[in-house]
Amino acid sequence: MILFMARLIKLFLVVLILFFGYRIFSKRLEKKYLAYLGVVIIVFAFCANYIANLLPPLTDTITLTALGEKQEEAKGMEVYLNGYTVDGEEFLAGKSLKIESGHWFWSGETYAWRPETDSRQPDGVTRTVVLKIPVGWDRSLNFAGGVWRGLVEVDDGHDVWIEDTFTEDNSVKTVKIGRSSTLDLITNQIRCLAIYAFTLFALFAVVMYIAQKVLANLYMAKKWLYVHNGRLCYASIAFFTFIIMFHYADRVSFWSDELAQVGFVNGSLADVLEHCLTFQEGSPPFALFCSWIWYHIAPYGE
Repeated sequence: MILFMARLIKLFLVVLILFFGYRIFSKRLEKKYLAYLGVVIIVFAFCANYIANLLPPLTDTITLTALGEKQEEAKGMEVYLNGYTVDGEEFLAGKSLKIESGHWFWSGETYAWRPETDSRQPDGVTRTVVLKIPVGWDRSLNFAGGVWRGLVEVDDGHDVWIEDTFTEDNSVKTVKIGRSSTLDLITNQIRCLAIYAFTLFALFAVVMYIAQKVLANLYMAKKWLYVHNGRLCYASIAFFTFIIMFHYADRVSFWSDELAQVGFVNGSLADVLEHCLTFQEGSPPFALFCSWIWYHIAPYGE
């Protein structure tokens, strides 16, 4: 219900701005330009929503304590934490999950604890660690299972219980944790709505200012657009490339073949043709040509 109301308010704000835009410019712009204005406002709504989602969410405190115990079938007592899932979105340890206090050592892609008697245990490791998990409705901790895994105590601020992370097939052991308080969920949505509304109205104000300036001197505006239309195309490509790069830059790593392709298309068109004729590539035959064209338009980012 809280999420539904937040989405409904966002939709209402977009409809409200579309209505005001129509009332202000309906007698001053042709219908096709009114349609363009509507498209711009909708694009701004998506941008405002993206910016609002960048706001760090409120968090709950989760305490984990490795007990140094195991069930009879297990070969060890280790505890490995992969990350957590909130409302269907998975977050990885180290990147989205930071230990606030206490210390478990870093093992590949997980936070790990081993018994004090294990010679591989680094110095300074504590049994108890404190985590911050974003507020949400459906949440879980994701432990790396296996035959060497043991028991861990989980305290989500409301309940305390013991989980066994032992699995026979090395699968992920999902541990459900409690839903956040209603007050925290509402407060979190209010914060996001405030950023969304501020961003949306700020962008609309900019459009209003530019539109008023253009309509005040339409001949000069058309002349300026005619002279600078090429630069505007480059600026638009650069802007959307920046948005895509900003969104994906820290999410997906290049493989070696992708890095090789970046190197191939960085040269001349003759170099690209030579690679196509001599190199057994896994991508379609014209992919390098498309990449070469794109890299010479927007050379930063894959």
